Amino acid sequence: MIMGLLSCVSEEIADLDDSIIEIIGPAILMNPLEIHTQVNEHFSINLRLEDVSNFMGVFAEIEYDIEFLFYENYELIETDSSTLGVFDGDIFSFIENDTDDGLITVSLSVASGTMEGLAGEGDLVQLNFTATQQAETILILTNSCRLTDNNMDEIPIVNLYNGVIYVE
Repeated sequence: MIMGLLSCVSEEIADLDDSIIEIIGPAILMNPLEIHTQVNEHFSINLRLEDVSNFMGVFAEIEYDIEFLFYENYELIETDSSTLGVFDGDIFSFIENDTDDGLITVSLSVASGTMEGLAGEGDLVQLNFTATQQAETILILTNSCRLTDNNMDEIPIVNLYNGVIYVE
């Protein structure tokens, strides 16, 4: 499990400086939960899973404010540093950005050599942005987010943790 700053689940900005919490899963979260950046600077934030078992797929929608953030691109994270990244198989991804509405759609499936799903935690996708104006804004994981297991059954999500971006 990771420790992180609590992100708000509404569209209001919370004072996160003193809010240390334990991430409880199964959870989908933005990692890190809080970023401080400057206008015209590039920054990256990851879509992360925490405390999953028998995981085979994720569908996530991430809303962002196009007035303050410009979405550049994404990179799949395939690393041995996460327990999810260590498996024999392939990742199939579909990632789309609606620039008019500020909505990124992520759909990932894993095809492993076994019938068992993956377990553990780890970052899946790195999303790259540029901050365009001073703001306090939130990357919101919508209620449409879903996890599936090796039988394509839904894995109940205990928590969604949004990411807060402070642009100075």
